[in-house]
Amino acid sequence: FKEVLQFANTTNDKCFIAKIKALQSTQEVQLHGDLFLVWAHAEEAVRLLRDLGNPWDAAISIFGMGAMATFQGSYSQALAYYEECEMLFRQLGDRNMVNATQSERAHIERQLGRYPQAVALYSKTLLGWQELGNRAALAHELECFAFIAIAQNQTQRATLLLGAAEILRESIDAPMTANERVEYDQNTEALQAQMDAQAVSEAWTLGRAMSMEQAIQLALS
Repeated sequence: FKEVLQFANTTNDKCFIAKIKALQSTQEVQLHGDLFLVWAHAEEAVRLLRDLGNPWDAAISIFGMGAMATFQGSYSQALAYYEECEMLFRQLGDRNMVNATQSERAHIERQLGRYPQAVALYSKTLLGWQELGNRAALAHELECFAFIAIAQNQTQRATLLLGAAEILRESIDAPMTANERVEYDQNTEALQAQMDAQAVSEAWTLGRAMSMEQAIQLALS
């Protein structure tokens, strides 16, 4: 990264410099966990991309800053970043990233226990992923509806949704990410503590037998 950045500086290619800075911010998290350098690189990348009038790359960089703020637990700051980049993605007509950004906002609202706000956002993103054909993302949204149901002691509803999400993932060979798996395991453990094992098994089987459209209707209800 240092070598290619030195080359970019000699050509004064500000767009390339900005993209390298954005990549450096990701590298610092993955290799060193140095959040101070992460913010320095990310903020410089966004500044350069804004100056260049490059809205899509700027929006992607701001999206990354929202993810970093979430990682740090700075939820209000993360929401502000996501709202900013969502506006840019809307102006560009990038429906996929609008949906992705709304989904990130919903995750934060859920983590904060603001379930009505989370449900309102998830209801939009669930239909958005269905329209766009992103079934892996749709399965995760079903799981998030289930997590809210678990928090509200709606065990039957949660189990049906988890069963439906599981069969959907299997049908397209779309396993969870490592982060998704951690939260999933925590919630399924909580569900098993709330519900009889036989009842869990029966409801899970019923959920697996549901079509994707039926699962979506259940989530939205």
